[in-house]
Amino acid sequence: LEDVDRTGVNLLLNPENFGTPQYNQNFDYNEQCQTELLVICDDFKSNAKYSDLIKRKDGRGSIKCFMQELGAYYVKKFGGYEGSEANYCNWVRAEEWKDKAWQI
Repeated sequence: LEDVDRTGVNLLLNPENFGTPQYNQNFDYNEQCQTELLVICDDFKSNAKYSDLIKRKDGRGSIKCFMQELGAYYVKKFGGYEGSEANYCNWVRAEEWKDKAWQI
């Protein structure tokens, strides 16, 4: 995202209008971008420097990372998951999907 266009914004009269987001036209959601987003998620979970900012569960940061969910879903959808539905969540948590081609 670029800066938000706040033309005509008046939060006193319309508190729901924060402006219009401006999207970066040069943004490319390619394999490298997706991989780097996943690296950031992993860093949030494992890096102790974020321990004061992110809730911990079993010694790891407890975050919801859309790249993990999207990557696992993509692998499952295109036949990369061979387990049962009952074991799917464990497969996602174990990050076994990362061994497959998960980038969209």
